[in-house]
Amino acid sequence: MNSTPVVLQSTSEMENIGHRARVEDIGPSFIAWARQHWPERSDFIIRNWRAPDNGASSQVLLFDLDWQEEGRAHSLGLVLRLEAVGSVVFPRMSDGYATGMELEFLVQRALREHSSARVPPMVALERDERFLGRAFYLAEIVPGFVPPTFSTMASQVMKDLSPAQRRRMVLGGVEQLAAIHAMDWQKAGLAMLLPGASDAPDTHAHVQRFADDLVVRLNGRSLPVVERAMDWLLANVPADDRNSIIWGDCRLGNMIFETTGDPAAVLDWEGAAIAPSAADVGWWLHYDWRNHEYESTPRLPGVPDRSEQLDHYVALTGHRPGDLEYWATMAAIKTLMAVLTTANRMIANGLVTEEQCAFIKNNPHHHRLEKLFG
Repeated sequence: MNSTPVVLQSTSEMENIGHRARVEDIGPSFIAWARQHWPERSDFIIRNWRAPDNGASSQVLLFDLDWQEEGRAHSLGLVLRLEAVGSVVFPRMSDGYATGMELEFLVQRALREHSSARVPPMVALERDERFLGRAFYLAEIVPGFVPPTFSTMASQVMKDLSPAQRRRMVLGGVEQLAAIHAMDWQKAGLAMLLPGASDAPDTHAHVQRFADDLVVRLNGRSLPVVERAMDWLLANVPADDRNSIIWGDCRLGNMIFETTGDPAAVLDWEGAAIAPSAADVGWWLHYDWRNHEYESTPRLPGVPDRSEQLDHYVALTGHRPGDLEYWATMAAIKTLMAVLTTANRMIANGLVTEEQCAFIKNNPHHHRLEKLFG
């Protein structure tokens, strides 16, 4: 095997390497599941199996499902999301749910029922692995476009938009954060997301989960900067700010937008938890830094700076979150943990050697920590 360093090109490389879901295997099994789940329906036909356009992992598949019901033809565009195999991108934040798919499904269903946040309509959750080999859920396809995950602001997608559209996207994303954080998570039945055995929000327990998981993902490696940063986070856990349901992976590349720039749907809820809302705000602002200062990308006309984005959040919520540098540091470590998982999977599957995994350090998140803790 050669020793050329590997560069990650998309977040698809952060999930389920070596465990790709094959359409030809899933199709017949899914039809068998559909017949059992919807006995009132018949003549199921699957059309247009495809993967998402924006580099999502092979664990997400899109298709159109046709069927007959009460003598009438029906059709619906569906998203099938399968449980990850092996280590997940983010650590499990609570013992209150059985699978990641259960977490994502229940959080999105609660948001649709108890908030103004825009999430896809949920269709079905299947916890039983005997049908497709893993748990899964179905949601309706939401039309629109998704910005690229990496180099978002340098992408042609963003350059082709008008200043008004770009402004609407960014401020609309902030508005979604505010809507998510405003939901009464207790009334919505999401106490299962509390960390560990806690019966109330516990910020230290939330951070400790990441610290424990980091040890596993390091897999014997020594990354002094990252370890010092994690020690600092544990020693400086802020007093509980305002606890809420948090998205956990809040960025433009995890949203679907209408042509106007208005948000159509908020995606990817595997990082959802009950924690200070400042955790989401810090993450959102960290990714703005990553897409601008780190990449030396000039702020495109219409894109508000971080100060204006934060002021917009404060105006919407009446709350100015504190300790944002703390939570931006946490965002850098959380993303690095996903990178470590990628490296571990690629090595385990014989795709690279440890020596080729320079991307563990050569990324914006490690570079940010180097500036702070190097």
